[in-house]
Amino acid sequence: MNLRSKIWLLTAIFALLGFANQAAADPSGPVYKTPDARKIVEKMINAHGGMDRWRSAPTISYEHAMIDPSAPDDPWVTIEVTEQGSRRCYQTWPRDEAKLGFDGENTWTVGWMRGNPPKMMAGISYFFLNLPWITQDDGVILEKVGTGKLPKQTKDYNIVKMTYDPGTGVSPHEYYLLHIDPDTHLLKGVEYTVTWAALLDAFEMPPDVEYLGPSIKVYNEYADVAGLKITTDYTTFGKDGNVYGLHTVKDLSVSKPFEESRVKVPEGAKIDKSSRSRRSKAQ
Repeated sequence: MNLRSKIWLLTAIFALLGFANQAAADPSGPVYKTPDARKIVEKMINAHGGMDRWRSAPTISYEHAMIDPSAPDDPWVTIEVTEQGSRRCYQTWPRDEAKLGFDGENTWTVGWMRGNPPKMMAGISYFFLNLPWITQDDGVILEKVGTGKLPKQTKDYNIVKMTYDPGTGVSPHEYYLLHIDPDTHLLKGVEYTVTWAALLDAFEMPPDVEYLGPSIKVYNEYADVAGLKITTDYTTFGKDGNVYGLHTVKDLSVSKPFEESRVKVPEGAKIDKSSRSRRSKAQ
């Protein structure tokens, strides 16, 4: 082997080593436990507008309203702006005259009136509106687990189970069963559990109970927002089959700038120190 060949070989080796180290340091995204899960999820993401278009949006903003049929005169209405990437957010609750924010470290509230933990409310509607793309978060584990139906529907959907790596700190009792249309590849519903410790305490659940549910959200309608398909109407069913939430979304935008001043903890705000699960609370 001549000198030039040796130099080329060493250069190639160092380049490969550098690439391997860079790949190890970069976010890895989800782990697919089954090959068919990857195919189904990738088709779903493309059907909803693709990852690049979603990631390039500076923010996701909207007005979200949830009506509990048992208390129709007390809708939960929020106006929310969430920054992509960091997922910092600020919300106004006009009916409650309350505010909520997440500055990347602390979740704070002013005038909070609801029993649900603010940490959960900071991201819950964003999570379910953006679930097709959130499947690509680091620490997510995805596997195809069969097919199934949604409440009041007869069609069979592909079901991909979404859980989290134990290193994320998410409870092992938290899971999401994504019901994906085999024809349109759109996400049509999700069965899930809730593990927030403060919510379990609010419902006065025994100490050994680590989750609520499962519940099911069914996505009824989608809007095309700058090429992204995001739900504007969905329904929450309890495990008893009854409807517990009617959700509507309007004024969707993926282009609003993020206002730094609105995410800063204001004077007199309360910081939510609740835990995501009773296991992490005990630790």
